[in-house]
Amino acid sequence: MEGSVSIAFEREPSYFAASHVQGPFQQVVVGRDAATGELVGVGTRAVRRGYLNGAPTEVGYLGDLRLDPRYRGGIVVGRAYRHLADLHRDGRVRLYFTMIMETNAAALATLASGRAGLPPYRDLGRFLSPAVNLRGAKQDLGVPGGELVRGSPALLPAIVDCLNRNHARRQFAPAYEGADFGSPWLHGFRVEDFYVARRGARVIGVVGA
Repeated sequence: MEGSVSIAFEREPSYFAASHVQGPFQQVVVGRDAATGELVGVGTRAVRRGYLNGAPTEVGYLGDLRLDPRYRGGIVVGRAYRHLADLHRDGRVRLYFTMIMETNAAALATLASGRAGLPPYRDLGRFLSPAVNLRGAKQDLGVPGGELVRGSPALLPAIVDCLNRNHARRQFAPAYEGADFGSPWLHGFRVEDFYVARRGARVIGVVGA
């Protein structure tokens, strides 16, 4: 992805296995050059449960849009979104969200422009992704009046409750159920991968690693 910081997502050994984390339902769309058969573009439509105005519902995510630079500025993106409109007729979701790096001028000038029949995009603000520096010694923060423990099956209902009551305050944040942990959607993530802050029997914070 272009911008002031260039980012590449590695998908080895399987592009499709990595797509599961975007939602239990995914569709990968590819574009090929009609003359050569060469793959020139790809994108993903995913559906998962999320919060809209505090209520859990099915929400769509559009991501992984990549286009060969030789085909930018043409009709490929417009045709791709017309195909998306056909897929959207399955009625799984009412609307979609996506994330674009704010310094990715090329994407902002095309996808978010609303031109050439592209769907309207509404800017909902910045999404900040925290980074944790794993180098060097770290201070033991502790939990005032409580304790920090590893996740366990017995704590899973309280973990899910903590996640959902916080996510309900944020548009499109995931809505979880206990059965999601161990499912293909959260492939490879175990309840033991949580660190849990609690006071007495109440879980007051969680983080997954």
